Amino acid sequence: QEITGIVLFALDVLLTLSLLSYSSKDHTPGHPIGNWIGPGGAFVADLLTLTFGAFAFVVPAAIVVVVVACFRPIEKPAHAALRVASGLLAAVSSMTLLHLVFRGSDALPFPAGGLVGAVVADAGSRVLAPLGTGVVALALAFVGGVVALNRPLGGTARSLIERVVDGWHHATEQLQVWREERRLLAEENARLADSEPPVNLVDEEA
Repeated sequence: QEITGIVLFALDVLLTLSLLSYSSKDHTPGHPIGNWIGPGGAFVADLLTLTFGAFAFVVPAAIVVVVVACFRPIEKPAHAALRVASGLLAAVSSMTLLHLVFRGSDALPFPAGGLVGAVVADAGSRVLAPLGTGVVALALAFVGGVVALNRPLGGTARSLIERVVDGWHHATEQLQVWREERRLLAEENARLADSEPPVNLVDEEA
């Protein structure tokens, strides 16, 4: 297992460098390949981004988890398998959300949700429409992420709701302050306009 971990770590370093130097122009005829790992790195980075979209940049982190597992014995294999499955569910759901949100956008040089997100989103949209698919994907991404991170579902949901409520209250307070400042500024401008003496055109011509 230790040898497997070392090999995976080396591959992970190569994969990370390939993704960090990714460019969609590397496969353009006549354009020099700028990928740090050469043509092979450009091909792998292009394949990962087309398949997983933005989540391709999370793949190296997932490999790191596997590398750590190679050097540490797994105490509860069933629980570990559940966390891995939950992580995959969260990843696929997140790719689906990215595809739904950035569909038709040119913000990224590759599909935001990748081929995986496009397939799942299109299949779900036939049954639940894009809005329903997005709601289900968001719920699955949250639950899968909580289980994968081994966090209590109730406490995490409660903490998230509290943060959202606190953020809403803070935004409301800032909006009220901004409105009050605008009101005071408008009153000050009106007072200055009323206090200015009228312009006497006859005196100016004289």
